[in-house]
Amino acid sequence: MKKIEVLGDGCANCRKFEKNVYQAVAEVGIEADIEVTGDPEVLADYQILRLPGLAIDGEPRIQGRVPEVAEIKKLLGQ
Repeated sequence: MKKIEVLGDGCANCRKFEKNVYQAVAEVGIEADIEVTGDPEVLADYQILRLPGLAIDGEPRIQGRVPEVAEIKKLLGQ
């Protein structure tokens, strides 16, 4: 099971990013634990300076933009 963290503060872009992540996971058909957080400590741990951000299995992958569903699917290995 993949651990996916959507890092954001609830802004419109962060909500769109979250929606894209859920859609990508559904389309890929994998089991994933998806967590949405804006905790400053978590952001600092991942060195995320611009929101929204994405971490997969503890590795920061995206920050400061909203990727399309297809890009997120590629990051998930599909």
